Amino acid sequence: MTRRRAAASDLSQTRLAQCLFERILQIHRTSSAPVATGDDDLDLGDRHPVCGPSGSEWYNFPALIPTHEDSVTASDSRAQTTPRRGEVPCRLEVSNLGLSFGGVVALRDVSLDVRQGEIVAIIGPNGAGKTSLLNCISGLYRPQVGKIVLYDREGEQEELTRRPPHRIAALGVARSFQNIELFRQMSVLDNLMLGRHVRMKGGILDAALYWWRQLPEEITARRRVEEIIDFLEIQSIRHQLVGTLAYGLQKRVELGRALAVEPEVLLLDEPMAGMNSEEKEDMARFVLDINEEWGVTTALIEHDMGVVMDLSDWVVVLDFGEVIAAGTPDQVRADEKVIKAYLGEEMPVAPGGPSAAPGAQSAAP
Repeated sequence: MTRRRAAASDLSQTRLAQCLFERILQIHRTSSAPVATGDDDLDLGDRHPVCGPSGSEWYNFPALIPTHEDSVTASDSRAQTTPRRGEVPCRLEVSNLGLSFGGVVALRDVSLDVRQGEIVAIIGPNGAGKTSLLNCISGLYRPQVGKIVLYDREGEQEELTRRPPHRIAALGVARSFQNIELFRQMSVLDNLMLGRHVRMKGGILDAALYWWRQLPEEITARRRVEEIIDFLEIQSIRHQLVGTLAYGLQKRVELGRALAVEPEVLLLDEPMAGMNSEEKEDMARFVLDINEEWGVTTALIEHDMGVVMDLSDWVVVLDFGEVIAAGTPDQVRADEKVIKAYLGEEMPVAPGGPSAAPGAQSAAP
């Protein structure tokens, strides 16, 4: 988490240290008296020399700027306290999943797991089966083989493989879509309220007794939606029709509808596709805050490798429906199979150029 925040920060460490130095110096100049004046035999200890108005004053300024040794010690300490991935509880597990459409195999023996509090990126070339995998998890597709299991915070498991989408959503799995799937002729507020449908228990009788039964539940749902509106910074467009909004705002509204479900596991299918750099930065910030502040475990599909490497804790790579690599961003970045899947492999060229290769046709005279 700290690594991702540092990568996203616009303020360099040098500037941060300078600001800290100037602030502490200002405090000491206004509230502290000099400890000693220009003696040659001063025992400075851990104090740093600061030139005062007379050019000869020393202030009791402790060494607050961390040294290299301090940074190494802190890094080792964090490494000792951070649990290994295998020690973190699993929230979603996919085992030996297989999906085919006639003779077209979309997924073949796909297995992966998503741990509590992680951001897991699912990447791969176009047609690798990434969206088909999310469709199986959310219940839109039913795989022919394999199993999908959701674990709650107490460790109890629910199999999702044969459940319909609305049951899966009620268990705490929400998603967004690659192509925006909003009701364009409804307002932003109404689209977000639709996300609360699986959390509202009222029936026909409750609707008939609206003022006594249904209204309190709707007030609770509206309060939750207002929190999401504030979080996503879309207060000014809450009453606008979704179809009139810019593309980036529509993607933000779709994310809000998924959050309205109150998910334990959030599935995002290319949440930043088609956005400019500013919109991508905003969406990346929202994804990080959802994960870190709201505690929502997240699995996302994304083609922007910069975003993947900065945001994700674990990366799974698909190619032609199979998992070819899984690991940390640094491990996946250096994997030869991943490089080959994205860039292809170099073919040897016969001496004399391509025209000299066996089977090459001679040029017409």
